[in-house]
Amino acid sequence: MEAGCNDFVAKPFRSHELFSVISKHLDLEYQLRESASRTSGPST
Repeated sequence: MEAGCNDFVAKPFRSHELFSVISKHLDLEYQLRESASRTSGPST
């Protein structure tokens, strides 16, 4: 891998922006899944 600055993410950054830049430069594809707290209803 070549060393150098190839992109810029301004602070405060949003996580989706950071992951987008990382995936672009490393040729990655993320597989997202819902967390258990989102898929289950409220506990009683």
